[in-house]
Order: sequence, then structure tokens, then C-alpha cells
Amino acid sequence: MSVHKVIAIIVNWNCWQETVSCVQALKNSEYPVSSIVIVDNGSDMPDPAFIATELANVVALQTGRNLGFAGGVNVGLQKARELGSAFIWLLNPDCRVERDTLGGLLDTMTRDDRIGVVGPKVVFEDKPDFIRHTGGFVVPEEGCRILGSGDWRNDSVLFESPNLKVDYVSGACLLIRSSVIEQIGPMPEDFFLYWEETAWCHLARAHGWAVVSNQLVRVSHGRVKGFQIKPLHYYYYMIRNHLHFVRRFYPHVLSRAVLLDVRRVRDYWRAESSQTFTRRSRVVIACLRGLIDGLIRQKSGMAKIGGIR
Repeated sequence: MSVHKVIAIIVNWNCWQETVSCVQALKNSEYPVSSIVIVDNGSDMPDPAFIATELANVVALQTGRNLGFAGGVNVGLQKARELGSAFIWLLNPDCRVERDTLGGLLDTMTRDDRIGVVGPKVVFEDKPDFIRHTGGFVVPEEGCRILGSGDWRNDSVLFESPNLKVDYVSGACLLIRSSVIEQIGPMPEDFFLYWEETAWCHLARAHGWAVVSNQLVRVSHGRVKGFQIKPLHYYYYMIRNHLHFVRRFYPHVLSRAVLLDVRRVRDYWRAESSQTFTRRSRVVIACLRGLIDGLIRQKSGMAKIGGIR
């Protein structure tokens, strides 16, 4: 395999230790990255000695405030453009790549010039034999309902092809050609959190690029326990941004999307059945506010309404 220049971008927000672990895993990669760019989204800063010791030889950028995931990514993309690279590798701080992850993703990407975005199989750190995500599909006819290609299946499940064409891959670990970004532009920032990678992949596909999930390489991302108890802002942004996505790309199915989100509020209430009534009520409030803001096209930053953080 010929050597390609790859720049990794990690967006940090108050999770410095996880970011350090991610960087360490990157440095152990069999296929070396050219540069590691860390974009700090207005975090509480650790001791400078910590940065100097644990994050030596990386490019560290400060935004000064929380720009959201897409906003942080786009700051990193500006730096990557200055440095020059053929590929950009987005990683969440709590992603742990394996030694062959990058090589496998590049192998998929370089086999077909029509592939613009590729992601790996994502598993849980504390349950690596269980698939968390491996790309997904958007179903416009059902209000842009999301179907995961392998979500929550045992890792022994095999697909027909090791390289599966999908509508989107997770932004937790996403490799994209720089030439694709030149065509479709930076990651849409009005989503702030969640759905932004789905919109980005949609734009890539609209420009004729394929989005592929490589089933043979994997990363671990998060733990099952933490995944089961979601912060309130998760519910708000998932519903609000679903409607943002529909308005932008499939406005003719907006009414179906609203009905889907109303049912989703009910499902979230049921999913929180083991929690207190107060907690479940706050989840519903976060969902309803997301529904309202999605309908009135509210595009605010970090939600601070009704205790949503």
C-alpha cells in the first residue's frame, strides 16, 4: 500500500484524559498519521505541564467556547487544509482505535476512487463482542427513520460484503477524502450535536460519492452502562436535529417525521421506566422542547432550557 497523508482530528470538551488515551492509541497505529489535531471546545484547561507531557507533538487549537461537534471539527479542518493531506480522520476522544484500524479504512478507500467516506465497525469498550454501530440507512418514506446496519448485534454476524454501502457512518470514527470536503463544504454547524455526520454523508452521496462501512476493522467507543443512561441534551438534540435534517433534505415528509418523533417521545418515556418520575418528566420536557425548536427552526447552540445540558 502506498503511503497517504492522513490528519486525525479529535474534538475535546472536558474529557482530557480520554483524549490522551485516544492520542496514545493513534501513536500505536501500524499505519502512521501525519498529524494529530486536537480542537478544544472551550473546556476547563488542565495544568500546562499535563498538556506538554501527555500531548507532546500534536497540534492543539482552542476555540474559546463550545462550538458543538461540527464547529470544532471545522476548526480542525481549517488547520488540516493548511497542513495539507489527502484524507481526514475524525475521532471522538473516547474512541479507541486498534493497530490495524487506519490501514483497513485506507485499504477500502483506495480500492475505489468513488468511495468518499468510510467508517469501521464500532463496538462497546466493555463488551467488544457486541456491535454498537456499523453504518446506517435513512428511510425517507418513514419520516427519515434511521435503520442501523448492525446496531446491537453480536459481532459474529456477517454481512454479504466486508465493505457495505450505507447512507452514513458514525462521526465517532470517520475517514473522508479532502477532495470530498472541497466539494461539499465543512460539516453543517447548525446541528451542533448529533445528525451532523448524517447530513455530511448525505451531501457526499448527493455529489456522487459512496459512503462505506468496513466490516473487517473496528474501534471501541463508550461503555454499555454509560450508553444506557443518556444526558438530557441527547433527547433534545436527537429530536430537534432529526427535524432539521428532514427540513433540509426531505421537506415533503415533514409531517411523517413529526409523527415519528411524537412516538419517539413515548418510547423514551418507556425506556426510562426504571428512573424516577422527575427524571422521566425531564426527559419528556427535553423531547418536547426539541420537537418545538425543530418545528420553528430554532438553531441555537448548547441547550440551556429547563436544565438541559
